[in-house]
Amino acid sequence: MISIIIINYNSLEETKNCIESIFKYTTNISYEIILVDNASTNQEELNNLLKYNNIKIIKNAINKGFAAGCNDGIKAAKGDYILLLNNDTILKNNAILSVYEFIKTKPDIAFATCKVLDEHGNPQGVCKSFFTISKLAFELLRLNKVFPKKITAKYLWGAFFNYDEYAYPDWIAGTFMMFRKSILKIFPNNKLPETFWMYYEDMEWCWLARKAGYKNAFIPDGVIIHLSKSKTFFYNQLVKNNLKAFLFKYHNYFYATIVLFLYNLLLKQNEI
Repeated sequence: MISIIIINYNSLEETKNCIESIFKYTTNISYEIILVDNASTNQEELNNLLKYNNIKIIKNAINKGFAAGCNDGIKAAKGDYILLLNNDTILKNNAILSVYEFIKTKPDIAFATCKVLDEHGNPQGVCKSFFTISKLAFELLRLNKVFPKKITAKYLWGAFFNYDEYAYPDWIAGTFMMFRKSILKIFPNNKLPETFWMYYEDMEWCWLARKAGYKNAFIPDGVIIHLSKSKTFFYNQLVKNNLKAFLFKYHNYFYATIVLFLYNLLLKQNEI
């Protein structure tokens, strides 16, 4: 069984659309849906979701963030496999079965995702590269214009990758993230680290999985839509703060400082 965990916070309409797409496309596999609500204001509408079969609702008294909410869902999960699925996504095919069929015979895979498109059908950059001095310098110097695309694609990932082939990137976005529940044994207290309230928690999980000898996978057969949202000041600040915290947690001061410097240079270069 796959336990599908969805986090909701004051976005019930999107959550309902997501759930309905799961019912529409997910066949030939046993699953349960666990909805973790992070203290939404309209609890009456939330209770209406109980009309759906196979849904369990966990209500948190406070907004605990994405990582902690996922762990709450995992605690209640009956499945041997876990799928963390953003509530602002819509399945376009049997993506859950596609990813499950791929990873079930590959014990060396920790986390796996599928093809994620925006509303216009453009691939979102769910395959990602760890922030390193060499990779940031490569992009800053625009060496991607010098080297063949097939080399750049699987070195820088992100928008450089074509999303039409199976691949093993450094890390994957948590928009759609499937894994065996048993993989949690590599983490302290056998649960997903909650270092980050939201944003870059997926990078940390994949980082630790790679350090433990596992790979992270992209499976193009499954397809979902992820609704685009404008980046707020809060988002930009949280992303920058979390990246800084990650770098200084897992690298020495000198290395982390250089990476941050190159990262900020690249941000300015991309603004030009």
